[in-house]
Amino acid sequence: MTTRRSAILIVLGWVHSVFWPVAPLLGWGEIVMDPMTNTCRPNFGGKGVVSKTYAMVMSFFSFVIPTVVMIGCYCQIFRVARNQVKLINKNSIETRQNGGSHRNKANESKALKTVLLVLGAFVLAWLPYTIISTGKLVTRWNIGPTSANAVLTITLINGSINPFIYSLRDKRFKGGFKKIICSCGKNLVEDTMDSYVSSVRRTQASQPEINAQDTHL
Repeated sequence: MTTRRSAILIVLGWVHSVFWPVAPLLGWGEIVMDPMTNTCRPNFGGKGVVSKTYAMVMSFFSFVIPTVVMIGCYCQIFRVARNQVKLINKNSIETRQNGGSHRNKANESKALKTVLLVLGAFVLAWLPYTIISTGKLVTRWNIGPTSANAVLTITLINGSINPFIYSLRDKRFKGGFKKIICSCGKNLVEDTMDSYVSSVRRTQASQPEINAQDTHL
């Protein structure tokens, strides 16, 4: 991942976020007040073609596309991380022992389960809202205010779920999470920088070994 590519992805993310609320101001789509949830949302029940196309396209780009992108990114991250671990541990003492191969497989399985939990949480949080919203495009299907608020709440809290998933699945992340919450604030920045420097040093220390192995290959 280059700096230029990262910048492009960040810009695209901002453009995507700004475009959908601005589009109705330019004549495409309509934003209405939902009395059941007291929130503003696209007019999924609109009769006009403009409102329907806006709501349908926005749902597609807000749920389907992000889901596909997340699956692709996490699969790529998992593949690269697995290859790096194999390279680092290829000549280590641990991998020569009987339990080395089994431990590597266990770590890979744990990482895969974490990825599936993150993706599953996103899909489960957004799928009910997407189904209900898009269902209004073709039917007069309306749910009660209690159900509407429950679905919306589940959708909105999805962004806060991932840190808890990572902390439950990774001891290092859990330790950092506790440090952030329990820290008095005085030494938080220093501890974070020390942890970052240690991580960078470990990465730099393992890099020559990886390069040497690549040269032999």
